[in-house]
Amino acid sequence: MKDESAFGDYSTDEFGQTDLVSNHTVFKDQHYYRALVRGHDLPVETFSSFIHEATHHWCFISPVGTALSLLYLSIAKKVLRWLVTGEEDQLKEALDDRAAFDIAVRWLRPLSEGLAQFAEYDVLPPYSGPLLSPPLTATLTHLFNLPRLVSEAPENDRTPAFYRLRDDINRWRLSRQTIERKSELLLQPIAVERSAYLLGYLTVKQLWRSAQRFYKELKDADVFLMFIRKLVWADYSLVAELLDRRQPGLRRGLRFGQALHRNLYAIRQMNFDEDVPWSQWEELLGASMVKGPSPLNAADPRAFAGLDTVELVAQGRQLQLEYFREAAEPFQFASEEFPFPQTYFLDLLSERNLMWLGQMDAKWESTGPKVGRIVAEDGVVYERFNLTQSDDRDLNDLYLDIYVDLYSEYQLTTVGNERGVFGFATREELSDAVKSDLMKKRLDRSQTAKLTALIHNAMQTYVRDTNYGEQLDKFWKDGGLELLNDSYLGFAFNFNDQARSAINENGLADVLQNDGELVRGVSAITLASSAEMSPEEMVLTCADLSLDPQEIVRRVRELWPEESLPVASINPDGFLISAF
Repeated sequence: MKDESAFGDYSTDEFGQTDLVSNHTVFKDQHYYRALVRGHDLPVETFSSFIHEATHHWCFISPVGTALSLLYLSIAKKVLRWLVTGEEDQLKEALDDRAAFDIAVRWLRPLSEGLAQFAEYDVLPPYSGPLLSPPLTATLTHLFNLPRLVSEAPENDRTPAFYRLRDDINRWRLSRQTIERKSELLLQPIAVERSAYLLGYLTVKQLWRSAQRFYKELKDADVFLMFIRKLVWADYSLVAELLDRRQPGLRRGLRFGQALHRNLYAIRQMNFDEDVPWSQWEELLGASMVKGPSPLNAADPRAFAGLDTVELVAQGRQLQLEYFREAAEPFQFASEEFPFPQTYFLDLLSERNLMWLGQMDAKWESTGPKVGRIVAEDGVVYERFNLTQSDDRDLNDLYLDIYVDLYSEYQLTTVGNERGVFGFATREELSDAVKSDLMKKRLDRSQTAKLTALIHNAMQTYVRDTNYGEQLDKFWKDGGLELLNDSYLGFAFNFNDQARSAINENGLADVLQNDGELVRGVSAITLASSAEMSPEEMVLTCADLSLDPQEIVRRVRELWPEESLPVASINPDGFLISAF
């Protein structure tokens, strides 16, 4: 794993990367997704990478994620204008905005990575209940063909399909590959300046353990994932802190971090649980699965005001709308020497709801006027494809880009060549409104990626010749970094100072005496714990690894005395438990 926070690589690890601004996701295992074009199921080993990146995508399209994107695009417009015209009158505001953006991004990074790993290691299809997060819904629907599994069950009962998928996912999680990856996580340093991953993951895990005391429904990891995202990423009071230009950029960033800490503390304390019945939360979280009417609320059609004052929520919504209008206005400074598309910013914002899975090469074979088949190296992809926006003159080499919409639950394949995208196909029957919306989008993934890289480079070019870097370094050295760590460290160890001290420097490496086999055994128990397995079930699930959970628990008890924050233990009911 790497801890990188460059603009174009907001979330980067061995699975891929997700660009916060465009919400463009690049998978390193994208070859798997070519099977989706033909409607084939994917192997279970794709679960981890897909749900990890899908969780990033879901967070980044929230009110807070969209506000960060809008803020960045506002900065980019000013910098591009300077590059074309040489006019510098808007650059001071741009630099001030960038300070707010940089600080907010760094403050959110541990939580962002923690939620993605929580989805990867802990979320499972539910035994019951109406709520499914968009990342889990998309994983089950598109990768594992849940609709087919349900249709094969008596009376379309989804329960047998969910049990089967839970078993498949648990076997993958208790595989050598996943155990090794979880081990790598547990051995990371805990300080945010060295890595955001373990700090963020432990924060989410301890908040999950705490939340179950207040609402039994939050025992379901996927429901908790929806809950914590709603209380942080969908909070318009955070949007208000971020976008309010009446405050200097450094101050906005600091206030954003303080508000984030406030929300995490509210999740831990749950002072509202007696006043807000679970039915109200269920209604609010369920609404996040309905497609919104605009790019500003694709996954959050209802404004969340649970922890905020009405005034701040209204302010956040109004500011976001103002920044959207600013970003969506056509770019007026393109020139022959600098042919930047006028509509780039609006195109990018309107396409952030789509998650790119990969590309495949294909060929065009004409079968009639403006009709043909699309063929890949392993056979026909589309037997009869009608050209509606192009003709087949000189049409030969094609590329197909594969997308899913996590929030409207459909899969989309665009068809294009070196001249651009000229058509699309879906396997689902789409409504006229969705078809009309898709026809308006340019959906040229390679062009979007190229232009987004250009604006990232333009930003770096401008900042390089200023003292911005020194000012930001001073902010972090003069107490900002300490506040950032303190925003998470207490939650990560459930305010257990002894546990925090024991793991503070080198993760669990010192505690487990740098014993690789013990680390792998502990990692397996942490995964089995989230699956609510007994020691016997764990042994059966990972039989090829020769693990002895009873012996692992015995050794860990000798090395880790904190019973309230168990690394590996067995509860009175005979199930494995772990806080990690």
